[in-house]
Amino acid sequence: MTGATQVDDFIRAVIHRPDGENRAVQLAPNVTRGTGVVEFIRACGDDPRGEGTGYGRGMRTVRAAGTRELLVQRSRFICALGPARTPEEATAFVEAVRREHWSATHHCTAYRVGPHAEHQRSNDDGEPAGTAGVPMLTVLVNRDITDTVAVVTRYFGGVKLGTGGLVRAYGRCVTDALDAIGTLALVPHTAVTVTVGSAAAGRLEHDLRTAGFEVTGADYAPATGSSPTFQVLVPTDDLAAFTDWLARVTAGGALATPGEQALRAVPAAG
Repeated sequence: MTGATQVDDFIRAVIHRPDGENRAVQLAPNVTRGTGVVEFIRACGDDPRGEGTGYGRGMRTVRAAGTRELLVQRSRFICALGPARTPEEATAFVEAVRREHWSATHHCTAYRVGPHAEHQRSNDDGEPAGTAGVPMLTVLVNRDITDTVAVVTRYFGGVKLGTGGLVRAYGRCVTDALDAIGTLALVPHTAVTVTVGSAAAGRLEHDLRTAGFEVTGADYAPATGSSPTFQVLVPTDDLAAFTDWLARVTAGGALATPGEQALRAVPAAG
């Protein structure tokens, strides 16, 4: 399989997004029908063999571990998706699937993990080079998925699918699994330390919780003898609104100190 067949199969099986946007074609109008898959991906701005587009606003992760099965020409393709925060977690998930389906013909894999999606890897596990792991990983890239591992287990049904058929089958299997299991939005949050006088601490904790803020810790009697503190997790985009609210309800009597940022998986808006 070369050139046109590879690119056409990728557009049909992998690049199409659920919102109807064909991102690859729009970003790479200069790609010709003779372009190979890897060059095609690079031209689109997402090379799954490199660092990718990063990890932040607009990214998603799989909702939960789950499976989806696809039957193509008597071959069974079973996609197992799972959350993974590190390459080690991804590897452990892959090994668990291998043990469960020990008699399968292939266990092809792809994952994207890490705070900047800097860890990306795919494996064809004996299928022709570029026909399994790469299309699987490209689905994750083009659906803006991170902290996720995909394993497609194949039970060979006796009919060879050809390289184009394999690209379509492996890409579609991961796409169908994502659609069936669902995803969560990854939203940047900031850990904020709120310091307030002892007399106002109880009332402030009540106000924080009533207003719907996520209080992750409270220390009314710090060992240092300083004022009580609360740990509050605030969406980073809402920090300014939070500090304004805090100043209003405490009449300026509390101090908010932003700390580390992290991404939290939350249901997508709408």
